[in-house]
Amino acid sequence: MRYDQVVIHSIRWIMLSMLLVAVSACSDAPVSNPDHTITLRILHTSDVHGKLTGYNYFSDRNDGQPGLVHAAVLIAKARAEQPNNLLIDNGDLIQGDPFAEWAIEHNANAPHSIISALNSLNYDVANLGNHEFNYGLEQLATAYSSANFPLISSNIRLTENAPEALQSLLKPWVMIPRLVLDNHGETQRLNIAVIGVVPPQIMQWDANLLVDNVVVTDMVEATKRAIAEARAAAADVIVIAAHTGLSGRHDEQRSTEQVVDQIAQLEHVDAIVFGHQHQVFPAASSYADVVAADRQRGTIHGVPAASPGYAASHVGQIDLILQRQDSGWRVADFSVTALKSDVQHADQTLLEQLQPAHRATQLYVQQPVGVSQQRLSYDTARFAPSSGVQFVQRAQLWYAAERMTIPAAYQELPLLSAAAPFDAAADADESYTNIAAGPVSLGQIADLYRYPNSLELVKLDGQQLRDWLEASAAAFLPDGNQAQIWSWLNKAVPHYNFDTIMGLDYSIDPRQPLGQRIKNLSYEGQPIDSNQQFLILVNSYRASGGGKMPHLEAANIVLQSPDQLPDILRWYLTSFAEQGYPHHVDPHWSLCVQNDC
Repeated sequence: MRYDQVVIHSIRWIMLSMLLVAVSACSDAPVSNPDHTITLRILHTSDVHGKLTGYNYFSDRNDGQPGLVHAAVLIAKARAEQPNNLLIDNGDLIQGDPFAEWAIEHNANAPHSIISALNSLNYDVANLGNHEFNYGLEQLATAYSSANFPLISSNIRLTENAPEALQSLLKPWVMIPRLVLDNHGETQRLNIAVIGVVPPQIMQWDANLLVDNVVVTDMVEATKRAIAEARAAAADVIVIAAHTGLSGRHDEQRSTEQVVDQIAQLEHVDAIVFGHQHQVFPAASSYADVVAADRQRGTIHGVPAASPGYAASHVGQIDLILQRQDSGWRVADFSVTALKSDVQHADQTLLEQLQPAHRATQLYVQQPVGVSQQRLSYDTARFAPSSGVQFVQRAQLWYAAERMTIPAAYQELPLLSAAAPFDAAADADESYTNIAAGPVSLGQIADLYRYPNSLELVKLDGQQLRDWLEASAAAFLPDGNQAQIWSWLNKAVPHYNFDTIMGLDYSIDPRQPLGQRIKNLSYEGQPIDSNQQFLILVNSYRASGGGKMPHLEAANIVLQSPDQLPDILRWYLTSFAEQGYPHHVDPHWSLCVQNDC
């Protein structure tokens, strides 16, 4: 079902409208009646990343992960408690798990399995996240074409080059009219506007898919414009679905990627559902230093706000107590919580619906793609060279030699390869990607590299390389215990932001101040000169500024490949045929915490 108007004319609305006519012939004009209140419950998921069943397709076992089938139990209970409710998905839904990969590849001519699940749960609206764009606009349009709910994003404008199907699907915001019962049991009309935004950085992260097809504007300004439009259309309640986070670091308070605190300061915002950073709010300790955030009350600048973490681990819930005034309904009180999924309780109806896609995904990831003579692991990736990271780095070098045509002006420059781990261990009890020597399946390759980034080539000088490595060295604390290697790891730095660069030799001394930690930096046995030029292979997310590493920006990109890194890793492994991948770990960098570097 497609929504070609801003106001949704659903079957439910038609039926309720008939009820309203029967109940009252009164005017819709607001009447001051402060003892009449409405409780509106706003539920939301965000950053589900294709994790629906709770099954770990990477390890091919059920190991207690949450999924949408578990969150669905919370949603049903919350709705039963409060019939005046709204259910929103806040993006990063259709990418990030083998289940999602299978759905994209095999649902081209059938309803998308993930979207069908949201239809079954009667979602009211979905906002776009940045990862929705990873597969391109045609795939995005195909996935959401079967949605029984509108798709929104107020800071995205599609050009005439974009697929027509997506142009008819995507709206900046929607008005959801509801007939609800107030505290006296009387029927009231409530117009709920939901406004969506997504980080403008998608034009960097997926530039090769979006340039000439999409124009993205600032999230705060787009929200402000949409609020004015919603108020002009007589919205009673305005909810912002913000696929953006809340900066916890003072140097990022003016970030254009994490702007929830700025949106909360706009007039007429009644509630915010947010995500993108995979944090839980209220509660997340990572927001402890944000003055604007009240982690007990669940507010940002006094506005009720919730974020439900990652992979359906939680469901955000905001209850607005609305009071009737001459000017309309206003928020008189509220409560905010993040409901935690229980992996012991799943929605059996939804689980049964997903079984065909689940079984197909199992077969999909079990396909053998090659052989490795060596174990491929991220076990040491946070404090020493690892076989998993180096497999990725070597695959990138192989692809450059086999399938990239480097411009003649750059062919004599040294070629390096940069990568970071995804599922690495940051303490002795944390799990990590670990693939035993022997046959390697498609699912295991996906476990090594979980995102459909493409491979790009950037040009930097020696000083810029040093700056990059110094920024990466923020992954360590300065005061660890020499006898406990884990104590040196800064868990506030995500695994995927700890880059190492193959082709360079160096050591990291975390005891030194930030910016002075990289020691003995050399290339082929010679110290690197600050003006020396290098080419570096790196994923498209990092090359375009993802992770905020210095000097990595579009201006320094020399060449972009059309292929995605999971495919590149698979082709690389296949190139060894029956012999298998043979390489041992190269100790080209080290962490020195006991002796002088």
